[in-house]
Amino acid sequence: MFSELLDSDVVDDYGPEKLILVRDPSLDMEGALVIDNEFYGLPVGGIRISPNLTIEKLIRLARGMSQKFCSFKIPLSGAQAGIICNNDINRKNQALKSFVFSIKALIKQADYFPEPDLGIFDTDYNTIFKMLGKPKILTKNVSFININEPFKMEYRGSSAYYCLQMIFNELDKYQNRSTKKWNSPPKLLLEGFGRAGEKFAHHINENKMELLGVSTLRGAIFDENGLDLEKLFELKQKYGDNLVNEYESKDVVKLKPGDFFNLSSEYPIDFIIPGAEMDTINEDNVDKIGAKVIIPAASSPYSVKVLKSLEEFNFFAFPDFISNAGDVIELWSRRKKEDPPIVEHEIKNKVNEKTLDLLKKVRETKKLAYYIAKDNALNELVDKIEVKKKRFY
Repeated sequence: MFSELLDSDVVDDYGPEKLILVRDPSLDMEGALVIDNEFYGLPVGGIRISPNLTIEKLIRLARGMSQKFCSFKIPLSGAQAGIICNNDINRKNQALKSFVFSIKALIKQADYFPEPDLGIFDTDYNTIFKMLGKPKILTKNVSFININEPFKMEYRGSSAYYCLQMIFNELDKYQNRSTKKWNSPPKLLLEGFGRAGEKFAHHINENKMELLGVSTLRGAIFDENGLDLEKLFELKQKYGDNLVNEYESKDVVKLKPGDFFNLSSEYPIDFIIPGAEMDTINEDNVDKIGAKVIIPAASSPYSVKVLKSLEEFNFFAFPDFISNAGDVIELWSRRKKEDPPIVEHEIKNKVNEKTLDLLKKVRETKKLAYYIAKDNALNELVDKIEVKKKRFY
């Protein structure tokens, strides 16, 4: 049935397991919940709100969550929910409440655990759980998940930074690159300045790396001499995404977000960090990207068509479900009730270990890092499927 309705590239023998469609004609609201599978544990994944969502995108995001959990052997399963809605606050609030009411039983029965995602903020998350009644601790062998304490989504920015740092220090040892040596300090473009993007920016500020450009939903800015990060942090507090229109400096250039990554072919950029929407690395811009390395802080930044031809392009495209896994590592660390500095240390250690292992396997196999990581995650999932088959059959 799925294969008749959906692109075969996103439907396979491992998922999605469940697809729940939700409509509220009175609000012109459409949404869906995708459970990739339940082989690995309780399905966990974000609720995102966007006017550009499709079932295919939600299925890919749910699989990305599965790949995160399997990659780091965290006993949870992948899921993703989404609501098609624009940024109108009143309509968004109504749509969110209607959607949550429709899947309320699944959450309360611990068949799905929702997390914030694109377009969902802390106030929205509080709204979700006010609708569910008295907050409680979920069970199903994951009692560390507190239903009134969401993922710390900014930790995606931490994991992306630690991945960048490891690649900056080690890539030349494991890959024969014909590109020029790194800039000193390394130069970056950052897409998105939300929870993860701002956290990432704090890391590069502390470590004296140079941010040349940043984009938000309101636009993008670029300064070949480097942006003033302290000024960006101040503007973010005052203006949110509109910081890009409030930032002023002698050499700053303002441009459209769609032209943002193309700058990496015109200026000496080492890293680009996709940190917002899906498919921002796609067949329309991939040949214009001149950065040495792509390290995603967002989920599914590579379009399906681009993934099929990544090896044609002369850059190192890192798997998003490794570089942005800080949120799930933080979630797993809650079972030990660790303090933030210890959580940061654990994220750093786990991401460094996984990144270095991937670099070694790239050298040994000559395969792309993305596909090596994908195969590793799938093998872990298959092992769990076999265990379940023995239990029930």
